Amino acid sequence: MTAPDKIGLYGGSFDPIHQGHLTTARAVMQHFSLNTLYLLPNATPPHKQALRLPYATRVQMIKAALADALDPRLQLSFLEQDSSVRHYTIETLARFSAEHPHTTPFFIMGMDSLLTLDTWREPQRLIEYAHIVVLPRPHYELSSLKPEIAAYVLPFLADKELLHTIPENTRTQAQKLWKQAQHSLDAKAAVESGHQYHLLSVQQCPPFDISSTQLRALLAQDEAHLSVQQVQTLQHALSPQVYALIKSKGLYR
Repeated sequence: MTAPDKIGLYGGSFDPIHQGHLTTARAVMQHFSLNTLYLLPNATPPHKQALRLPYATRVQMIKAALADALDPRLQLSFLEQDSSVRHYTIETLARFSAEHPHTTPFFIMGMDSLLTLDTWREPQRLIEYAHIVVLPRPHYELSSLKPEIAAYVLPFLADKELLHTIPENTRTQAQKLWKQAQHSLDAKAAVESGHQYHLLSVQQCPPFDISSTQLRALLAQDEAHLSVQQVQTLQHALSPQVYALIKSKGLYR
């Protein structure tokens, strides 16, 4: 029997998409031997302020970035394209699972998101539908995990050695909470799924040296007023077609 395809789901605003996103995508694909990785732009993210660019324009930029990337494993997903509703990850994963029942999904998030999972909708159920890949983020550490989040994350850690980085008090509280919840339907479904939380190290997935926020600040300025170094930063961070698209349409100005 053929093993099910391993599929990555990499959500974000991609406002704009930059080389850091693509470098991360490639690192995750390599580490987990993924067959495909979908970039999943969100039309209306629940946890972000109003986006600078509309969904359709961000999709244009992603298509341009993928054209430059020349990697058929990288694809674009439209699962969260409806701008009339807020898209919650648990609903997206449930829908993907229903539409692709014979795949093994890997959902990608940052450590900053993991530490605030208690603000997400039904966060304890994410593991039912996918392996969770957690990317390193500067100044965000697993040791800062709240007990109420740790309760449904620590039992599913792929690398049990990481448990030693969690303060003993947090582990004790998390174990009590998990013991109370482990006979619930959600907990049973999570255990039966066989999915795990996979935390990548900085060595496995080096952070990119500039953020979308910093790029938007540079792009808001007239290029004639930028220093040579600032222009080089944009050229390094944005793929050629993405940078050309932004300049031709005057995006972020």
